[in-house]
Amino acid sequence: MKILVIDDDEETTTMVSTFLKLKKHECITTNNSKEGMRLLEKEKFDVVLLDLSMPLFSGYDIIEHLEKNGKIKENKIILFSVSHVNDER
Repeated sequence: MKILVIDDDEETTTMVSTFLKLKKHECITTNNSKEGMRLLEKEKFDVVLLDLSMPLFSGYDIIEHLEKNGKIKENKIILFSVSHVNDER
């Protein structure tokens, strides 16, 4: 399966990519939402893992752009957002 991961946090994309590659998936990552949009316009992916909360151009913006261009139905998108919790118990 060819998967695109778009998240501004490099630690997250590295962790997700490592897991997916261990499961024998082809995984492309980007920490730049504009680059992610370019990849979506240029290539076909089986699944897109998309962070909603990115600076400048959010996951919401990417979805809106895909809808305006009639490409939203071409993509299977899983939305997520990461929150780092400092648990000092």
